[in-house]
Amino acid sequence: MGILDKTQRLRKETLELSSAFVEIELDLAQTFCDIAVTAGDGAKARRNAQNARRAFASASKFAERIERNGRILPRSVNDKLQDMRMRLASLGRNRQADLV
Repeated sequence: MGILDKTQRLRKETLELSSAFVEIELDLAQTFCDIAVTAGDGAKARRNAQNARRAFASASKFAERIERNGRILPRSVNDKLQDMRMRLASLGRNRQADLV
């Protein structure tokens, strides 16, 4: 195996692992959102909504880094990012309605 082949293989593996990391963070954000929505306790809901936002921020930051390096995220990851962005926006609107 030549150095170019090894480099290409490592780049492919790096993209796969990076994409997996973003997906895991998004799954974590989803879990925190689910807990926040179903929590009966306001403090628990706020804490988990904040945790969801942190996980999403981590996923977004890493996804941007991947794209900045000229790599393309799989469509499924981009779809999850968009879905979570909308879910968090909805969660924020629901919290505002609860405060009124």
